[in-house]
Amino acid sequence: MKLPHLLLFLVFIAPLASALDTHSAAVKSKSNDCKWPALSIEKNFEGGAFAHCQQLSASEYQLDIHPENTPINPSPWYGFKVSPSANTDVNIKIDYSEFSHKHRYWPKASVDGKQWYPLPENSVALSSDKQSVWLHLGKINKPVWIAAQPILSNTDYDKWLKQISKGSDSVSIKSVGVSVGKRPINELSFIEDTSNPYFVILGRQHPPELTGAFALQAFVDRISQSDELATAFRRKFNVLVYPNINPDGVALGYWRHNLNGVDLNRDWKHFKQPETKAVIQAIKQQVTPSKLLTMIDFHSTNKDVFYTQRDSDYGKFANFTREWFEQINHEQSAIAFTREASRRPENTTSKTYFFNTYGIPATTYELNDTSTPANVKIAGTVSAETFMKWWLANTN
Repeated sequence: MKLPHLLLFLVFIAPLASALDTHSAAVKSKSNDCKWPALSIEKNFEGGAFAHCQQLSASEYQLDIHPENTPINPSPWYGFKVSPSANTDVNIKIDYSEFSHKHRYWPKASVDGKQWYPLPENSVALSSDKQSVWLHLGKINKPVWIAAQPILSNTDYDKWLKQISKGSDSVSIKSVGVSVGKRPINELSFIEDTSNPYFVILGRQHPPELTGAFALQAFVDRISQSDELATAFRRKFNVLVYPNINPDGVALGYWRHNLNGVDLNRDWKHFKQPETKAVIQAIKQQVTPSKLLTMIDFHSTNKDVFYTQRDSDYGKFANFTREWFEQINHEQSAIAFTREASRRPENTTSKTYFFNTYGIPATTYELNDTSTPANVKIAGTVSAETFMKWWLANTN
């Protein structure tokens, strides 16, 4: 794999698989002060996360990765910045063993914290038990960011929202509440006529699920455009978007939960957390039950999949989910989605809540962790186009 020119200053060293367990040196005590003469390793940025650091040898360092609390879904996030003091050989071991978790996310690198590239295969050496991974960065002379996925920070969301809001007078942004850590829960709305039917779009309940987050952005970007299709859609329908429901987890590099240690997508029944409570109150204040047509919640997992109800469960718009799903796969070949339909009324996810409460089709839209940015953008865009076409064609 060829590296983009921005990363050519990194001279990557091909690791020897047989050497995985032979890295040896006098191990220094674990620390949170990750500064040595040759370099420093930092996490003081949104999405930066590791528990402890230690120097293993002159060129080898270890970062221990811990979850925010347990039990927890195995989504071990890491994010850090390596700042060398000179042209320095750097090898970093990411270690998950203290909590017996396994490596999930292929490491991404950036030289500016904005554009991200996957590290080449010969720079990454996974242990046989998958509880640690060595990153052989070679000699570096400039700061390098490393993260589990490309970072999409709260600041990035603010910039994106402001950019979309410039497109139309019917677009507005407002805070509907605050998180446990007092960060705003923002709503992006497309409303031309409050009497029109509504759609609800949710995202980033789980911070590491970046492919889903980027798909949501592509989906909303397409709806916001000024072409004939998007304009006709916005004239007939209103859309409420809550793109970043867990801003504390995003800022702190959490694996799954909010600042209270709760999975927000298991709080859609009793609404004990301020984030979910703010979102549902905002929806109820604006939308009468008969006006809500469907809900989409964007996530990521280990495959490209729609989690939905069964077609036989639907009382209204019974054909929507199946036909939309089929049209997406027909219109684009970048990503082939599967569909898993079930009915579990006892669940406390957003999908179950919106179906149980409103009787509407509700979809958890999941993208593979490994889906490329280009394919994610295509999938999000095509999903929005087929979505708009279906509703324009099937409602009066």
